Amino acid sequence: YEIEFKKEQGLPLRSRSFSAVLDEYFAMREKQASDVAYKNKDGVRRNSTSPHMLRQIQRVSKFWHEYCGKRSVDTVDDKVLQGYVDWRRAYYKNMPAEKRPRNAKLNPAAKTLEWETTFALTVIKFAHERGYRANKSLPRYRYKAARGVSRPAFTIYEYRRLYQAMRRWIWDKADNE
Repeated sequence: YEIEFKKEQGLPLRSRSFSAVLDEYFAMREKQASDVAYKNKDGVRRNSTSPHMLRQIQRVSKFWHEYCGKRSVDTVDDKVLQGYVDWRRAYYKNMPAEKRPRNAKLNPAAKTLEWETTFALTVIKFAHERGYRANKSLPRYRYKAARGVSRPAFTIYEYRRLYQAMRRWIWDKADNE
């Protein structure tokens, strides 16, 4: 009866944990990376997963395994994704100093959090395509990093000084033959 009920309601017949889906996703990306040699941007052949991206996926997966690994993938929604941002900001702060990796940053950059939540959405989409979420809609939450403060434009005075310094530099370096 349980299977019939799940079918009628459009629920997944077999529940998969977020960690299991993450492992499956990583294995797929690892296979992509090993199938074809990855070349740099000037190379002819390119694969969708570079060795650098594979390391990044592995690094970020660690946080997602810990945050919601045991949770069923079909229960990960906007609220869970939004909660990740606060959890991730406190992750290394709550860890004893001797257990922290030596290159760990206490305050992750906004772009890091943006990438990590986008990665989770990619994994959820991967699960959705494989039918692990049944007819549940995909989460729409996206953490957006605040735009950084860019340097203001040069003032007329600064521009004039820069222009004159460049002319002097060119004059000094040029061969006056």
